[in-house]
Amino acid sequence: MVTNGDEILFVKLVQQEQRLYGLSRVFAPLSSGEEFCNAVQIFKRIGRASGQAGSA
Repeated sequence: MVTNGDEILFVKLVQQEQRLYGLSRVFAPLSSGEEFCNAVQIFKRIGRASGQAGSA
């Protein structure tokens, strides 16, 4: 996650022989309720994924 305080950009690392990075669109959660909900949903997915990785 990269942020400037107002906007959020998510970065995903795809581990292969050569490292590849995927970038999300820029989210501005303070601009609207929909943007806020979208960002929260991504945080929840990250939380669930990290919880699964820790229990394996």
